[in-house]
Amino acid sequence: MKFFYSIILYLLFIFIFTSCNKETPRNRTVYSQDVYILGERDLYFPPQAVYWKNGSPTVLADTKLFPESIVVSGADIYIGGWDIGNIPVYYKNNIRNALRGGMTPGDILGLAISGNDIYITGATDGNDKVTYLKNRIPVEIDWSIGNSDSFHASGMASASAVTVSGSDVYTLGEVMDTITNLNNTYMVPELAYWKNNELNLLGSSSAHALPTGIAVSGPNVYISATKDGNAMYWANGVPINLGEGFATSIFVSGNDVYVSGIINDGSVYGSAVYWKNGKLVFLASNASTTGIVVSGNDVYVAGNLWFHYGVYWKNGVVDTLTNNGSVSAIALGR
Repeated sequence: MKFFYSIILYLLFIFIFTSCNKETPRNRTVYSQDVYILGERDLYFPPQAVYWKNGSPTVLADTKLFPESIVVSGADIYIGGWDIGNIPVYYKNNIRNALRGGMTPGDILGLAISGNDIYITGATDGNDKVTYLKNRIPVEIDWSIGNSDSFHASGMASASAVTVSGSDVYTLGEVMDTITNLNNTYMVPELAYWKNNELNLLGSSSAHALPTGIAVSGPNVYISATKDGNAMYWANGVPINLGEGFATSIFVSGNDVYVSGIINDGSVYGSAVYWKNGKLVFLASNASTTGIVVSGNDVYVAGNLWFHYGVYWKNGVVDTLTNNGSVSAIALGR
């Protein structure tokens, strides 16, 4: 009889322990590829920067980090963000690396990895003309327009994302361009991307648009942005309007273009959605998205429910990573 009661108490202990462990992954699905999600948890205790690999958390050493971007290359995990004092930093395998200078206002510390090279946007490194850093060395890209170099000299441009395809480096940002309307001339921000040192403006359709992501597939360049309350993307410079809402990121898989976003459908915080080739896929009300990746037939979308549940959706099924935190980025292992 004592043995029987001992077994009952043991099983009760195991049940209580596992029930109280709030960070125990709830997802029991099989991952076709490793999925990494970046965010924060324990927002008031103080907050911890953390990433989850297939639902299992790893806390970063620096609790002062505001995490923004994550890239995985082989066995190496790179995380970008900024800490108190607006200092841009990145981590390689949980080792902190501070960058000189500050952050470009409004820009996220974007990361890309190619071989042994690390590319970073969003950090000025003490030089307002810097467009991106390669291995922490400033690489200045010409953002002058036409025969005038005044835009370049005044630093009226910024880069917010970077990606590498083969030997080509693509950076996404904005350039102040001159637009004439009703005989009045205005300086307005216009979406642009650079392929290596070549400037490509997206034209008047992108004026005042907020860039959110860039993806390259072969010779094709895709850019997501929000303009005048509409989610949009550009395919090789051609604008495609997805409808009222906000685009948060873009991912290309084969011939399919995925854009994550948020729509205003009357719920308090809007609704999390994504578009596949322009077709809307609803995820949840009172929710937002922060990134999207695709592996095989599986679509992963990172985001937040309400304002303190960090979650992700796999093929539309939600899984909670933290009930007191937030999620900011997602990446696939490779």
